[in-house]
Amino acid sequence: MILFLKKSLSLAPSSCSVPKNSTFYLQFFSSSSAHENPEPKSNPIADYLMTSCGFSSQKAANTSKHLTHRRFPANPDSVRHFFKHNGFTEANIKSLISNNPAILWADVGKTLVPNLQAFCSLVNFSDSELRRFIVPNSRVLTNPHAFARLEFWKTFLNNDMKKLLLVFARNRSLIGRDIDKSIAPKIALLKSYGLSSMDISMLFSRGSGLIMRNTASFETSIKKVEELGFPRGSPMFVHGLATVGSTTTNLLRMKIEIFKSFGWSESMFFAAIKKFPNIVLLSEQNIREKMEFLLERIGYTQDYIASRPTILGYSLEKRLKPRHQVWEVLKSDELVGRDWEFYSLIPLSHKEFFKKIVLRYKDLVPNLYQTYISCCASQILS
Repeated sequence: MILFLKKSLSLAPSSCSVPKNSTFYLQFFSSSSAHENPEPKSNPIADYLMTSCGFSSQKAANTSKHLTHRRFPANPDSVRHFFKHNGFTEANIKSLISNNPAILWADVGKTLVPNLQAFCSLVNFSDSELRRFIVPNSRVLTNPHAFARLEFWKTFLNNDMKKLLLVFARNRSLIGRDIDKSIAPKIALLKSYGLSSMDISMLFSRGSGLIMRNTASFETSIKKVEELGFPRGSPMFVHGLATVGSTTTNLLRMKIEIFKSFGWSESMFFAAIKKFPNIVLLSEQNIREKMEFLLERIGYTQDYIASRPTILGYSLEKRLKPRHQVWEVLKSDELVGRDWEFYSLIPLSHKEFFKKIVLRYKDLVPNLYQTYISCCASQILS
């Protein structure tokens, strides 16, 4: 159980107040008597973020710009001490304040302590999971609507705490979204396209940013995916939404042009997308390096790659190149049967490939083992 249940009373704001005779307090509140030579105006919030929270001067200045309407918090140290005494590391606290600097103005005794207690009673998180949730979503401890929204998501995700953690980790500020106005209409729209609650939770777990869009933009993305040929209600429709649905028209056009430079037609590109939507997420450099390797080194044709686009999703350095070298060694020793195809070796996990291919022919081809080890020793047991 987290420590606040034992020490909550000792963390009341008054126990950690900034001493009024401290140098920092005097620097901020004292009036200048030397009007003739005024000192440069200080930024007490930025100073505090640097001296007490470990922010860089640039980060502190940028963060404090969004807090110019606020006075210096009455008791910022009490907030930091509260999280520290509840198992949060200094790095956790720094990230938490960076994500939500307004937390420094929270009342520990009246807000943070009771809300953390309520949060722990609502979710079944381990201590480490609790910290992973709170650090990017600390507004759950200060937003008056947070617990009702959290209860909705718990129910929608069938009380699956792993999914709950994942959905909120990949959709920052989700706790601030009104369920009736922002979330429920999107869920209803997805269900009208044949998606189940499980499909929708999978989509939101992907963290594509769709859920954070306004409803009109959200609907446009859904229609775009359907127009590209993804069948309603299918698993690929979900994958299409998470990838193509989050891609702008300009970016999609740019990816088309990249593949056209290798000889693909637009019809080939769109056919490939329906088999492997993640193709639109690959960078231009990633695409060019893999296409050049597959075309020039292995000798695949454009049609062959377009009909098997998942090959573009595998790492060039960690999988394609090392396995191709092993393949070349086996071919040179005439150990590759007619029914063998290099493509069939690619989906195997590293352990499977090592066991079924490398170890199987280790004694027949003495240099096979060393060839593979030298290419990707760090990948064999991953």
